Amino acid sequence: MQHRTILLTILFALLLLAQPNAQAEGETYYVYLPLLQRAPPAGQTLEQYQMAQEVLALVNAQRASANPACAPLAMNEKLTLAAQRESQDMALNNFFSHTNPDPSRATLVMRVEATGYNWQALAENIAAGYSSSASAMSGWMNSDGHRANILDCTYTEIGIGYYYQSDDQPLPSGGGPYYHYWTQVFGRPR
Repeated sequence: MQHRTILLTILFALLLLAQPNAQAEGETYYVYLPLLQRAPPAGQTLEQYQMAQEVLALVNAQRASANPACAPLAMNEKLTLAAQRESQDMALNNFFSHTNPDPSRATLVMRVEATGYNWQALAENIAAGYSSSASAMSGWMNSDGHRANILDCTYTEIGIGYYYQSDDQPLPSGGGPYYHYWTQVFGRPR
């Protein structure tokens, strides 16, 4: 860490020293510094990643408020991949259920194990029709079962998926179109 600080200090000093004298030459010089942002995990667009980060902040705020001893959840890329795939599957395959009609991804356990996540405990929340992170979170918190998953201190990690489908259709069984599909996968690794 100390070497990094020294290196950045030297780099900044060199940038200042290497600048031509703008006043003497009557020109304007611009120095562009990169803005670093963590890349979205595999399977998520930047928008989906940002929505997931908003939900994560809301989940951890609810956990801290309900039980300050409960640790905040950490985002896990494998759980996120399982959650993102489920949100996308629900939208593209026109269903809304914890049971995926694809036999290879029918259950939460199958979906999570397909990512290589070694789990001790798992749970899943799904939602559809909510156009914002806050409204989806409100829906979950107003449902006893979903709220219990969010506040359960057993879980230490989470994956969050969001998928928007602009041409969504009503479900064959009724309901919808929903357009917005959300999935939270809670985990505790072995």
